[in-house]
This record gives sequence, C-alpha cells and structure tokens, in this order.
Amino acid sequence: MTKESLKTLRSKIDKIDKDLLKLIQERASLAVDIGKIKSKISPNSSFYKPDREASIIRNILKANEDGALSNTKVRSIYKELISGCLSLEEALKISYLG
Repeated sequence: MTKESLKTLRSKIDKIDKDLLKLIQERASLAVDIGKIKSKISPNSSFYKPDREASIIRNILKANEDGALSNTKVRSIYKELISGCLSLEEALKISYLG
C-alpha cells in the first residue's frame, strides 16, 4: 500500500463521514418533528418507547448480515443515535410544557 492509496482511502472515509453526519442530522430533525406531534397528542406520556427502539434495532441488525461491524457494535451505535434523538424530543416536550 502506498501513501497515495492511503490518502485516497482516507478521503473516501472523510466523504462518508460527511454523508453520515448529514443523515444523522436529518434523522434528528425528524425526531424533533415527531416530538412536536407527540407533545400535542399526549404531552404527559413518556416519549421513550422501548418497543419502537427494539423494532428499529432488530431491523438494522437484519440489514447488517454481511457488515464488517459486528451486531454488537452496530447495536451500540444505534442505541446512542436513538438516545440522542430521544433527548431532542424530551427537550422539546419540556419547552412545550414549561
């Protein structure tokens, strides 16, 4: 492997990172929209839905059949992503109720 091929691979990773960030932010924005709806529909109920989280993770792990990352690692990443989006929903709930 040459320095040039290393540079090329790192450049590809940098682009993927930017694409991932854009998609993560898009997901977070949708979570905010969902939080607004939940705040109007049932403002006093918990936004955390364990069944929904389990369904999301189950679907992601099914799609990870041939992935380089293990299901354990993918599960950890998605748990963090879901947690971050849930915190946005909950912050919105507090601002609506406060």
